Amino acid sequence: MSTSQDHSWMAKIEAFFEEFRGRTAFGRKELLAQLPQLKNELRSVSDDTYLFERFTKLEVACDVLAKSRLSEEIENRQLGFARGDIEVLRERLAQLGLLLN
Repeated sequence: MSTSQDHSWMAKIEAFFEEFRGRTAFGRKELLAQLPQLKNELRSVSDDTYLFERFTKLEVACDVLAKSRLSEEIENRQLGFARGDIEVLRERLAQLGLLLN
């Protein structure tokens, strides 16, 4: 896969998260349905186990964020986890030579 396609996948993940974090719990639940497709697209980028482990952590953080009645502290913590997972995905793709920084 070319690095332009990898940039496209990374851009989709980042756009997903920007939209996700701006939504209410109900809106976030609706967006969770996009994660399986993004995971499938990741398979076309790489079969690296570590990438999938980090993507799974991102899914978990998003799942927690889609729950209603989170305290502000828990929401902020989960947003930080998700941002960190996205950053790790970007760095790992770069380490694999699949994404230019």
